[in-house]
Amino acid sequence: MFLLLHLSILAINIFVINCDEICDCQEIDVLKGIVQQVLLEQKLESAKLRKLEARQRTLSASPGTANTLFVDRLAKIETNIVNIDKKLNALVRETQEDKGKNMDIILKNTIAAEKLERMQFISSMESQMDDMKETFENFKAETTIRIGNSIENISTAEEIFEQGINKKLTEIKGQTEDLVSNVHINVSTFQDDIKLEISKNIRDITNHLNQRLSNTDRKITTLDDIVVKERINGGWTHWGDWSTCSVSCGSGITQRSRTCSSPSPSVLGRQCEGNTRQTGSCVLKRCPGHRVAFMAYGIAGEATGLVRFPTVIENTGNDYSSTTGKFTCSIPGIYHFVVTLSIRNDPPYDNFNCQMFENSQQVMELYVRKHDHDSINSYPATAAAVLHLSKGDTVYVDNCEEYDRIYNDRSTIFTGFLVSADD
Repeated sequence: MFLLLHLSILAINIFVINCDEICDCQEIDVLKGIVQQVLLEQKLESAKLRKLEARQRTLSASPGTANTLFVDRLAKIETNIVNIDKKLNALVRETQEDKGKNMDIILKNTIAAEKLERMQFISSMESQMDDMKETFENFKAETTIRIGNSIENISTAEEIFEQGINKKLTEIKGQTEDLVSNVHINVSTFQDDIKLEISKNIRDITNHLNQRLSNTDRKITTLDDIVVKERINGGWTHWGDWSTCSVSCGSGITQRSRTCSSPSPSVLGRQCEGNTRQTGSCVLKRCPGHRVAFMAYGIAGEATGLVRFPTVIENTGNDYSSTTGKFTCSIPGIYHFVVTLSIRNDPPYDNFNCQMFENSQQVMELYVRKHDHDSINSYPATAAAVLHLSKGDTVYVDNCEEYDRIYNDRSTIFTGFLVSADD
């Protein structure tokens, strides 16, 4: 039964789809609603039937009044289902009979109504187009009139503006010509005044310069006479006596002086040429216990450039160290040092450079160029220094370029000695 109801609904839906292509099919919608209502009632009755069957299984153990009531209810439900089936079959037969009769009428009425509605729509659209056309023509005529009035107004305004501009230009031109004329007059007058003033100033300046030149000539003549008479060049006096020796024993320094006062130079005279002070050495008796002297030769050292002279010939006072290559002062005083390095002539090297240091301060430089010597195999680099040292001061040779070019023999020496100890 449920299958029959579902097939009925499916047939109605198919008919509705085909009917929607040509008409509204209001009768089919009504039929579809009735069938759906019947199907709903059938579902409700089926649910009640299942519920009663469940209760019958529960009460099967006590077949009394409840069982009788259940049988009556079941009979009523079956009767209702049969009546619903009859209604549905009758409705389907009635629908099938009326389908053929009503379809043509519904189709014709629908087409006629559609044509009438389209004709009314076309008539309405034509009426609206006529109204729009009339409105556009009116707007066009009104716009043409406004444009003509605007053009006329613009032409009138242009004429008035052009007349005003021409009038203003004429006034400006007249004013400008008057100003230019006045300027020319003023400029001519001003030029004449300037010329007169410049001529006057030139005459005054010329007269003043001539007078100054005349006075200057007289002054120059007088000054030449004074210079010739008063010019005295300076002359040296004789040297004075030597001063006392700077030390009480050993070697020291003494000085003497002279002055540029024989005669003294005048303001325009020349000064004396030469020195006012002369320095000399003085040697007194040997100082007791103050003897320092060393001499070492050969070469040794590291790539840093510090030179050590490893072979010691003399080391009085033990102030020179062949391990470090440094001389460390133990007795303050004046010292004399000599360094001689024998350099190998290795092309392409042309020069050699080395320095002597006192406490990290460079005091002497050994520099020699290859072309200064005619030697084929080697050439010497020699330098000497006189230094005043305090106790603990060091003297050494360092920063030697191309360290491996120095010969390691007796031609490479480092020597020094105490000249004069401090008091």
